[in-house]
Order: sequence, then C-alpha cells, then structure tokens
Amino acid sequence: EIPSKPNPSVTYTSTKTEESFASALRKK
Repeated sequence: EIPSKPNPSVTYTSTKTEESFASALRKK
C-alpha cells in the first residue's frame, strides 16, 4: 500500500527492511 503523502514511518520501515535484506546477503 502506497500512501498519497510521504509517510515517515513507511519510509523508515522500508529502509529497515532493505538494511536487513542487505545484511542477510552479506552474511551468506
């Protein structure tokens, strides 16, 4: 779901998800 306005909490969650994904790739 994409909000019509920029949502800081959504951006924060997306950033954390990307960081976690990157970390998982580095651990392999």
